[in-house]
Amino acid sequence: MADLKEKLEKEIQQVEWEQLKPHQEREALVMVSQELPLVDVALAFAEDDTKNVKKWMSQNLVYKPSATEMSRHPSQKNFKFVIVQPFVLIQELAN
Repeated sequence: MADLKEKLEKEIQQVEWEQLKPHQEREALVMVSQELPLVDVALAFAEDDTKNVKKWMSQNLVYKPSATEMSRHPSQKNFKFVIVQPFVLIQELAN
């Protein structure tokens, strides 16, 4: 588990909203609240930890953003992201 977490931490990158649009169009984006560490959510997705994922989803801490919500983001808005196939987990960068 520690090896996978390290691997995921190294894969987290920064991206502008424009580069995420294709993933939004194929409904692969998953928004992660800033309250949660992105790497922990990625690890839960990678390990099929449905208990935690469902809990976070029920608390609206992890969710699939709507096209309307994502269209409100300015094109220069930055996010952190990591890919856990078939999903692209994203988290807004703090201002």
